Amino acid sequence: CVINEPINPLPADHFTKGIKLISHEYLRDIPEVKTTNYLMGIYKLPEIHARGATDLLYHWNGKISELTRSNFFIVDQNDVIATPGNGILKGINRKHVLQVAKSKYNVEERDVHLDELQNCKEAFITGTTKKVMPVRQVDGVTIGNGSLGKVTADLQKLFEIHIADHLKAN
Repeated sequence: CVINEPINPLPADHFTKGIKLISHEYLRDIPEVKTTNYLMGIYKLPEIHARGATDLLYHWNGKISELTRSNFFIVDQNDVIATPGNGILKGINRKHVLQVAKSKYNVEERDVHLDELQNCKEAFITGTTKKVMPVRQVDGVTIGNGSLGKVTADLQKLFEIHIADHLKAN
């Protein structure tokens, strides 16, 4: 199945209010390799839309991995940023956000578990069109206070500066 879609700007409120995700137990084949196999995400689109969500959050045996085309991060109560470090596609924006984040925050690349969503202060995703996008809810769990968090907002600004500086240098 091939779906050809134009790249449209994402709604501005995705960046200010955050998005809703639904979790799905799924392990991609060879997750460290960029492939064009998006069948699970396509197959689940009716459920995603019916539940008012934006995307799927993949997990396996309680360990969060990634979204269909994005990387996932949480921020704990002490402003420590955690992101899965194994069994994922390590995206380019993930790499740059980690670089920016490490200049100001403690960052851990480690297993991130579904049950951590209950107590995390913030969550966000990274991707080519998503840049740094807050997550307000996963399934029925509201993340933090359900709005754009301080650390995520800071990373949005720092990432934009980082990209602008990178473009000027090249």
